[in-house]
Amino acid sequence: MSGYVNTRGIKVTHNGLDFMYSGDGLLRLGYKFDGDTVTHPRHYKTGTVMKVYKAASKKPRNWWRAQCAFRGVPEDGEKEMLWKLKGAAPNVVLPELVELEKEVKTRWDAKHEAAVKREKAKREKAKRKIVDDKIKALTVALLDKESEQEVLVYKNDWHGVEEAAESLGLVVKAFDWAQVRRRFPCDQYYGLCIVVGTSEAAVDAQLATLRQEEQDLIKVKEQAAREREQVEELRERTEREEQARKVAAVAKESERNGSWDVTGTWKIFSDAIEEKYLCDDRDGMTLTIYRHVDKKGRIQMYAEFNFSICEGWMRFETQDEAAKAMDARASTGQKRKRHDDSDEDEDEDEDKDEDEDEYGYDSDHASNDLSQKIFYLLPTEVPSLSEPTWTYRWRGRETGEGEIEVMADQEKEMSMTFSGRGGAKLKGTWSCQNYVGTVEFHGFKTSMGITPDRVRIQSEWRSLSEKAWNRECARRWH
Repeated sequence: MSGYVNTRGIKVTHNGLDFMYSGDGLLRLGYKFDGDTVTHPRHYKTGTVMKVYKAASKKPRNWWRAQCAFRGVPEDGEKEMLWKLKGAAPNVVLPELVELEKEVKTRWDAKHEAAVKREKAKREKAKRKIVDDKIKALTVALLDKESEQEVLVYKNDWHGVEEAAESLGLVVKAFDWAQVRRRFPCDQYYGLCIVVGTSEAAVDAQLATLRQEEQDLIKVKEQAAREREQVEELRERTEREEQARKVAAVAKESERNGSWDVTGTWKIFSDAIEEKYLCDDRDGMTLTIYRHVDKKGRIQMYAEFNFSICEGWMRFETQDEAAKAMDARASTGQKRKRHDDSDEDEDEDEDKDEDEDEYGYDSDHASNDLSQKIFYLLPTEVPSLSEPTWTYRWRGRETGEGEIEVMADQEKEMSMTFSGRGGAKLKGTWSCQNYVGTVEFHGFKTSMGITPDRVRIQSEWRSLSEKAWNRECARRWH
């Protein structure tokens, strides 16, 4: 009974700070003491150290304030951050607050016990009234001398019926629509019927009628279900046939004079992602591939993707072995430079963006870092029957809270292989260690490509960098 009673909390004060007790520990600003959530450096193979632990960095400001208050640390200033707070105070509640909690708990328990007793008396009184009302109704319906009715069926509002019937000496039996619920668990039916009668025979006859109603209802529902299945099967078959026609037309158009055009929109499937995350996105996973030639004649192929759990951008790498070899030499013995993090204004003109891309990500950095040259393609480099497999790197955000997936572009090499007429089919691998590890995916092209409408891949790439992630983390505290 006590579970139904909401007892108002008791406010107490310590060192000018208000705390609340409502039966489950002392609260400050709505938060309890948390001795388990800690921060720690996060090391990667590249040597990068993440100074903000993901779980803790998402905590709201008042959570940090509460943790400081419980430890006796001032709530304002830099000590609000747990990695600094750990060095400033022990990871335990102040002894004074422990004693304060014991005292206020005693007061609250007494208050709660009194409230429970009042609520219990109130409910018993209400129940007695319900039973009295049912006694009056049953007397009029079944026991009145002028009444010819022998049974009464309650399909709802049956609270207090059994007690009332028994007090009047009437026969009471229950009927449960169990067969209907087992066969159609998603539909709404009466869970229970109460049959009250003046005799055993009258009640049993009514129960037989209800059982027949149940069987008739089952037949009607089963027939309706079969008809819905037939309609759904026809709809799905029509959609599959229409999709097959469209895919065939797109594949034909993608094959121009024997060459492939893989740009356009793709529908993607991945059993590993769909099974683990039960993706229910009606549009499913998608990929849109672009091929862009800038004003200086430099060619890039990149893609915007949505894989349900993450979305972002992919950049395909050159097939030119010489460029790859130079990139490998540039990266040997040092971490790959992450100089894509300039704070350039996104509204600057395209020429500026392209100038930054000439020597990597930012013209302020040394031109001998060739790591970004692997994204520039030769004019002859296109997916084809002789070169169907292409490696790529990606950056993006997880779709839940929109947090950048840091270091995604440092995952092990990923690739896509195009096949079929016009290269309109693909299969590939995608790595996201925070969620699914390395998984396989496949897909087919659903529409032809269009010329990118000022899709500034460099700006998009920068906006998903480690530096961008750090900026977003910092903004959480302001």
